[in-house]
Amino acid sequence: MTYEWTLVKQTSLPIMFTCAEGTGIAKGTLLKIADPATVSKSTSEGDVIIGVAAAEKIASNGTTQIPVHTSGYFKAYLSGAIVAGEPLMNYYDATYQNHVHAAWPTQSLLSGGKTFGMALETGANTESIRVLLNVGGAGA
Repeated sequence: MTYEWTLVKQTSLPIMFTCAEGTGIAKGTLLKIADPATVSKSTSEGDVIIGVAAAEKIASNGTTQIPVHTSGYFKAYLSGAIVAGEPLMNYYDATYQNHVHAAWPTQSLLSGGKTFGMALETGANTESIRVLLNVGGAGA
């Protein structure tokens, strides 16, 4: 997969979540959450992100579980410029899947459901920087 998140430092163990048996998910993919506690690939900007796939899930392999990182230090790709300390929000389009951008200046996006980490470095569009993943921590 292109633009996958790369784990730099693990801060907690991955948590197992339910996923569709027929779905393939690459390691390092941003995952969104839906009821009932089921994850899938993030496919829209502003999805409610639960974490990053800690392992590959092969499509139609008989399993319906995938380990998910909900915290840790990662390398991630940017859509647009960001300054160290800014909260992260996912960005998605056909070309730039798994990218993140700053949640500023839209204050309505600054919630634990829409922001899920913090930039640890300043970076430019399409650059890979270190980020802190902290799901549910309102960005920090």
